[in-house]
Amino acid sequence: MATATLTNTPTVISNAESVTNWGGDTFSLEPDIKVQGSNSVACTQTSNGSNDVYYSGSWNFSTDVHLRLWMNSSIVGPYGKTMANDGVQIFLYDGSNTAYYTVSGSDKYTGGWIQLVLDTGTTPTSGTVSKSSITRIGIRINTSSKPRNITNGWYDYWTYGDGYTVTGGSSSDPITWDDIANADTDITNTAYNIVSKRAGIYAVTGKVTIGDGTNTTYFDDSDIVVFQDLPVNSSLYKIVFYDDASNVTNIDINGGVYSCAGTQRFTLDASNTDLNSFSLKGKQISRLDGATFVSGQTIQNCVFDDCLQVDPGTSTFELNTFSNSTATDGAVLFPSSDSNIKDLQFINCDNGVEYDSNSDSTSPSFDNFQFDDESGNYDVNNTSGSAVSISLNNGSNANSYTGSSVTFIGASVTVAVNVADLDSGADITGARVLIEVTDDTNFPYQDSVSITGSGTTATVTHTSHGLSTNDTVVIRGANEDEYNGVYTITVTDANTYTYTTSETIGTTPATGTIEATFVIIHDTTDSSGDVSDTRVYANDQPFKGRVRKSSSSPYYKSFPFTGTVDSANGFNLNVSLVKDE
Repeated sequence: MATATLTNTPTVISNAESVTNWGGDTFSLEPDIKVQGSNSVACTQTSNGSNDVYYSGSWNFSTDVHLRLWMNSSIVGPYGKTMANDGVQIFLYDGSNTAYYTVSGSDKYTGGWIQLVLDTGTTPTSGTVSKSSITRIGIRINTSSKPRNITNGWYDYWTYGDGYTVTGGSSSDPITWDDIANADTDITNTAYNIVSKRAGIYAVTGKVTIGDGTNTTYFDDSDIVVFQDLPVNSSLYKIVFYDDASNVTNIDINGGVYSCAGTQRFTLDASNTDLNSFSLKGKQISRLDGATFVSGQTIQNCVFDDCLQVDPGTSTFELNTFSNSTATDGAVLFPSSDSNIKDLQFINCDNGVEYDSNSDSTSPSFDNFQFDDESGNYDVNNTSGSAVSISLNNGSNANSYTGSSVTFIGASVTVAVNVADLDSGADITGARVLIEVTDDTNFPYQDSVSITGSGTTATVTHTSHGLSTNDTVVIRGANEDEYNGVYTITVTDANTYTYTTSETIGTTPATGTIEATFVIIHDTTDSSGDVSDTRVYANDQPFKGRVRKSSSSPYYKSFPFTGTVDSANGFNLNVSLVKDE
């Protein structure tokens, strides 16, 4: 087993190794009933009504904290009032005023050691207090009858804080939740109860940060982890993975469960871009308040159930399922690039995918995004403020949206050409294939443009061209021949793009009646005689093309052809060329 080192731990109010500063009763040290160290403080509580114990000191809680107070009482069950009747309360005293916070009762607690947790930012059940000048922290047990006159109360290891930072492990012996729980419940030194093991499940009551950016940390996780149903601040329950420029934190999560009991939610924060490695696979995750991932991380085969929005960033995010999400924005936020997100399933989600102003705005596509048909749910929530067209690839079936307008475009299809020798049937390598559109059904066709030049850079003004960087156009009609030809473009804005000429431009601007037409393919065949292009066609697209090989022997005669790209099935052509030598 690896050793987990805990730092940034909760602050100790009292470790109960002395009766000094304990008040409200007469205390003695008890070595046999304890949660930490050598002793607890013990007392006899016999009031028919309010039984108080407290520790005196000086604290400034103007910034709200989480108190964590261990208690073992034999009077709550048989004598105490229920939680609805303020059975067990934590109180704060500022020298003049007291605030009481109800945290348990006879219907919630029947005996044994329990850690009472209080968010001091919650509204007191009664009273007011100046949290910047606290002089007593205590527990009140309200009873409905007089307890027996025997030792009946034990108190130990009172602390305050949200959680701690965990480091340790090696590539061959990484730390696990078991190692963290062992370090937390080391009876000699600690009893924070942030992480504890109960019947094979790891119960969590605070924020756990894995990695500190200084110490090399390896963490493996395939366990069941459940955040407890406690009256705590909604921001307390977090798993944070941290690193800095040292890149020394390594995370490998494979299987198991992350969840929250009751109505609580937790946050999974992997947004740190300096993590050396991060992999999250096969995890069942429920009651998530949100999660953020970044480039270089892998999130696969996970189920996100009853979770709020997950932001995949540009991580490799695939084969994940979202179910029963009530996120009003969307179960998942569509990333700024869609190249690494695919194979997602959405089941009974109020909103499936949020598309916002930071999402892919050039040519967004869903790659095998499967949505159910639950009534009243929306597949896409477009919060970008602008209309968007989303391509539905590889079986994606989105068909409903809310927010700004969304147009769903059919799946991408492939135009493929194979070129072979007519006589031998052998594939021809290096044959030049040119296919251009013959109308403007989907792309620019003989659009009037103007061009300026500088050096070998031509800048084309082409109103509302609708093209993308790395698309290809054929330019015709310029009186200056260096402008004419087939070029791959770089888009600069909605009305402008550039290309690089093969010759230095002598005259600018270009003159003549200049036209631009979209080119589907302008490439040479590979060793198998193949060349292809894959993209989305909103409608069937007519085209014309030719194949030739005149650059090197053996030479082949030019072969012209025409056809139509089927928007649902694409286009395939086998060309047989006749030798020309």
